[in-house]
Amino acid sequence: MTDSILLLVTSGSNKKTTFRIHKDASVEDLMRKIADWNGIDPKSQGVLFAGKELASEKKGKKMYISDYKLLDRSELFVVFKLPGGNDPEPPKTLDDDVELSDAPDMITWDDDPDNKRAKMPCGHAISPESLTAYCRSLLTAGKFQFYCPYIDQDNGTYCGQPWEYFIVRRLAVLTEEEKTEFETKMSQNYMRKSAGIQECPQCSVFCMRVNSKDRRVVCLSCSKGTRYEFCWYCLGDWKTFNTTKLWEHGL
Repeated sequence: MTDSILLLVTSGSNKKTTFRIHKDASVEDLMRKIADWNGIDPKSQGVLFAGKELASEKKGKKMYISDYKLLDRSELFVVFKLPGGNDPEPPKTLDDDVELSDAPDMITWDDDPDNKRAKMPCGHAISPESLTAYCRSLLTAGKFQFYCPYIDQDNGTYCGQPWEYFIVRRLAVLTEEEKTEFETKMSQNYMRKSAGIQECPQCSVFCMRVNSKDRRVVCLSCSKGTRYEFCWYCLGDWKTFNTTKLWEHGL
């Protein structure tokens, strides 16, 4: 079957199949075959290949699998587009002085012209919602600085240019609550990473080690009557064979 190609389709670790399809088939044909396989409406799922979502139509033009350079044994990933039930948040609106970009969102690759995207100092595009979510993920991971995550799809070059907080604050259109959240986490993460400061896992006071090589530390705030020790690295309770005896001997 020289006019057909074999596609490997994955929709989860235990949900895999293969399809043979004509090499000149449309993306719509492919989506229909996948829908017949998993029973999900094509509009409720997306198909990814090499980091890009396949579109049935783009700018009024019908798209074919050949447009995406699919070859024999190309691997596709199916993702379901789940409906939500959260109360909608008011949309974030960029101010009129922000330089906009027609390039796709560097996080979601959304290129809808109705969804405004700001041009970051490095020239890459991102929406306020994506910028907020991305920077929040960095803070959750313990970071206190923001860097552009853009990777060129052609040569794999990573941008990595730093973004100042005041730029993020403006282009992410942070609410007052988000500003407080971001600034608090940035300060806490900085203290932990740069100044060697942690929060006691029991009483949450800021503390630092007398000896930077110590793994087991004692919280002076908690240790009033009963000695409280924890691991500096994992912040878990430190289990000793007799904490009362250790306390009496000044250990």
